[in-house]
Amino acid sequence: MKTSFGKSENDKVILPEFIRIIHPKREKSFTFSMIKLPKGEFTFGEAHYKIDYDLEIGKYPVTVGEFAYFIEDTGYKTEAERGKGAYIWKKNGVFELKKDASWRNPYFEQTSEHPVVCVTLKDIKK
Repeated sequence: MKTSFGKSENDKVILPEFIRIIHPKREKSFTFSMIKLPKGEFTFGEAHYKIDYDLEIGKYPVTVGEFAYFIEDTGYKTEAERGKGAYIWKKNGVFELKKDASWRNPYFEQTSEHPVVCVTLKDIKK
């Protein structure tokens, strides 16, 4: 059986209701596949990290389309939309703050299938 994410039903992890996004206008719901990461130590580049608790992260990035459902359903405004905008990547390898940059306008072409960008940790905790 195919899901809205194109993965088999066996590949999905059913999560508590608060993880599910239900969009009443479209009568559509999403269940995100999660990966459990056990507590422990790891190295990323030259930095060494220790996590004292188990955690779960998304197996796949949240797409622009999925984030748009959340925004439409809740009316939430991201920090970029409420504040000074977002930093964009310039061709010369420099970041530049743009007032009108946000997940809706990251200053590059994207579709609803691309990973959402220009969101902060506070935004994703909503």
